[in-house]
Order: sequence, then structure tokens, then C-alpha cells
Amino acid sequence: METKTKRIEKLEDYEGFVEKFQHKKTTDDCYTPPIIYDSVLAWVKEEIGVPSHLEIVRPFYPGGDYETVDYTGKVVIDNPPFSILSKIIKFYKERNIPFFLFAPRMTCLSGVTASMQNLTAVFIAGESGAIIYENGASISTAFLTNMAGDLKIWVSETLAEKINMVNKSSRKSLPKYIYPNEVFKAADSGLCAELKIDRADTLPVNALDCQRPHKKAIFGKGLLLTEKAAKAAKAAKAAKAAKAAKAAKAAKAGNIICWELSQREKDMIAARESANDGKVV
Repeated sequence: METKTKRIEKLEDYEGFVEKFQHKKTTDDCYTPPIIYDSVLAWVKEEIGVPSHLEIVRPFYPGGDYETVDYTGKVVIDNPPFSILSKIIKFYKERNIPFFLFAPRMTCLSGVTASMQNLTAVFIAGESGAIIYENGASISTAFLTNMAGDLKIWVSETLAEKINMVNKSSRKSLPKYIYPNEVFKAADSGLCAELKIDRADTLPVNALDCQRPHKKAIFGKGLLLTEKAAKAAKAAKAAKAAKAAKAAKAAKAGNIICWELSQREKDMIAARESANDGKVV
């Protein structure tokens, strides 16, 4: 019969397991490696320029309050929490504070933030524009600034060169575990095509003997498989990989859609060009 103490221990163990999944990493958790920040700062100084009388400040750090900073004679070059980026930019624009801020690449041209007057979206040239942050996350990143005059879009190859040069050294080297074919983990289910294994061909396992000296275990526990079951699992993984490769090839060959401008959109562009031609420079 299970005692009360045992039930409490099981409950606490379960709550500890669930707790691991309660905090999801977001872009607000992505602190900037010094070498990445220094590269961005160097680019800003070279390509945009920072007046010598202005002090560069970084108000965004754990526990900091950017609204209480004295910004007199200062320019902000920093990576703010993306979740409140619009609020931050509004605060700076209302006070005429110059800034160059990290921003999410995929949304920096949308919403209220991008439509603010005199705001420039600076992109890292390349398909992903990814920056590798302190927690190892690779995030597609751009920048928003009020320091680039009338430019609305700036795709920079020189910025990409600086970022790519140091991105590799920012990547955390995390261990990758390779298990024998006779071990089946829950995560393996996503690698398999149709697969059925009888209970009689499995044995529960928490950790392999070779893991114990290193104080490691199988995450979520696993199963030891008989030779017959191990061969079936291996075949199911191979079948899944073959299907995925075939699907990727088909998608690359035929899943291309070409969007075209409507006449209304062409007329809008022509009107803008006409208006620009009439400006006095």
C-alpha cells in the first residue's frame, strides 16, 4: 500500500517536471553577446555616425528601468525587450532621444512602430538575418532607428559581414547525445514512420549504465528494445527520412507561387513617383 509520504514525493517530482516547461524562452530572454554588440556598435559609428558630444547608453538590462534614465546628451544603442518595443520607441520619439534598437526582423515593417515618421528599418543582408544570442537562440533580427534621415529601408551587406564574422563564436556548443538502436525514447516517435512494437519486446530504462558515472539520464525515460524491435524502429526511421526527403524535393520543384501587383497598386506607385518628381530638392 502506498504511503502518504510516497504520494507527496511523487507529486513533488511531477510538479518539478511540469515546472521545467512553464517558462518558455522568448526574445526578451535573448541577451546580446558582447562581441555581437560591439560589431553592431562599430557599424553604427562607421555607417551612421555618432556625434562626439553624445554618450552611448544601454538602459536595457535585468532589473533596469529605461524610463528613469537621464538621457540628456545621450544616444541609445541597445537590445530592448521585443514584447514592449513599440512602447519603448514611442517613449524615445516623444522625447527626441536618438536610438538604434535591435528589433524582430519579421515584424519591423508592420504595425504602428514601422509607420512612425522618420523611422528606418535596418536589415542584415541575407536570407535569415539571424543573430545568435547568449542563450544560444538564433533569432532573425533587424534594427529600428531615428538616426538615418529619410531612409525607410536599409539592407546592409557591411553589417552582415560584421555579424557573420562573430556569429559562430557566439554559438554555444551543446552536447548531442547518440543512443544505441536498442534504446527508444519519446522523442524518437517524431523520427519514425508507421511503427508497432509489442510490450514483450521492451524493457523500461531510466538511464544507461554508461550514463550513470556522468550523472546523466534519458530525458523522459525510455525503453530497451529487443533485436527484432530495434530493427523495426530503425526501419521506421529510415522510411520517415526517405518520405521527408521526397517531400522536400517535390516542394522545391513545384511549390512556387509568383505574386503580382494589381493595377490599383501600380497606380499607387505611379502616384508616389509623380509626387516625388514634383518635390523641390
